[in-house]
Amino acid sequence: MKTVLLIGMGKFGQTLGQTLINMGDDVMIVDKDEDVINSLAPKYANALIANCMNADNLKAMDIPSFDVCIVAISDDFQSSLEDMKWNRMYRPCSPRGLNGNFPP
Repeated sequence: MKTVLLIGMGKFGQTLGQTLINMGDDVMIVDKDEDVINSLAPKYANALIANCMNADNLKAMDIPSFDVCIVAISDDFQSSLEDMKWNRMYRPCSPRGLNGNFPP
C-alpha cells in the first residue's frame, strides 16, 4: 500500500483516485472546489479543500510524508507546471519508473 497525495479532482483525478483506492492505496485528495471535495470525501482517507497555487497550502500538506504526489490539474496547465516546479524544489527527487527503479 502506498500513501498518495492527489491534487486536482476533475474527471481525470476522480478516475485516477478511484483506481488507486481499488489498488489498496491510501489516498488524500485536494481540490479548491468545496462541492467536489464534500461529495468525494467519504471515499478517501483524507480530503482537503485548498488552492494549491499557494505555497503555504502546499507546505501544510507535508508532501514529503507521502510516497507519491500526483498533480492532476487539467483545467489550468500552467498551475500544474507551477505545482510540479514547487514540489521539486521542496523535495528534490527523481521520478520512479513503473518497475520502481529510478530512470538513468
